[in-house]
Amino acid sequence: MINMCMSILLAIVLLFIVCFAILLAWAYLDGEPAQCSTDDALWEVICTVESGNDQFAYNHKEKAAGIAQIRPCVIHDLNRIAKSEKWKLLDRWNIEKSRKIFFEYTGHYAKTGNDEERARIWNGGPRGAHKHATKEYWNRVKDAMDKRKGQ
Repeated sequence: MINMCMSILLAIVLLFIVCFAILLAWAYLDGEPAQCSTDDALWEVICTVESGNDQFAYNHKEKAAGIAQIRPCVIHDLNRIAKSEKWKLLDRWNIEKSRKIFFEYTGHYAKTGNDEERARIWNGGPRGAHKHATKEYWNRVKDAMDKRKGQ
């Protein structure tokens, strides 16, 4: 009888731990899979172009993760600028943290802050706004913004 009670109690404790872990994971991911969490048009289009709004997207070749396909070099660069470990690689999987990373990174490097400059920096790094290779990316972003406005 005591062994049976102990087994039931252990099962209940394990179930509680599993449920708690699931709730923590859900809270960390904002409970909003596959959608952007802001009204900002450029951010929403970046999410669409980069990952198709898939917060769990991962590009093995570039090691880019999350809804905005953030590369490790962006995290390292922002931490270098902040002179602290403000951002973690895991933050790339969180929509709201990804949004903050996007605006902090593009805000640091963009001189004018217009959409084209921010998008091209996001795609090509600190000097991305001046790279010919990012023009194609900007055209995709601009087309997606135009389609969005037309809806």
